[in-house]
Amino acid sequence: WLDTELRKRCQLAWILHQYLAIDESMIRCTSRFCVFLQYMARKPIKWGIKVFCLADSEANYMFKWSVYTGGADWTVANLLDSAFDDAGYVIFMDS
Repeated sequence: WLDTELRKRCQLAWILHQYLAIDESMIRCTSRFCVFLQYMARKPIKWGIKVFCLADSEANYMFKWSVYTGGADWTVANLLDSAFDDAGYVIFMDS
């Protein structure tokens, strides 16, 4: 509930610029009880919760995010909905 409400408020509080970026982040977590804990050997934060973010590139504002839970049906496209279709946004992402 808290994640959903916070995400909704962040989207209401900001009007996006034209240039957007999708990137991954790690939230440091060493809990043994987290079922979707990720390990990434080459990152500064080795253990944590992986979050994919849609951010406004001009203002550095994280507009939308999604926690990666490791499911086969999860894609980065979950961050993009029909509001971004033919709206003139330029979206960048790395591999």
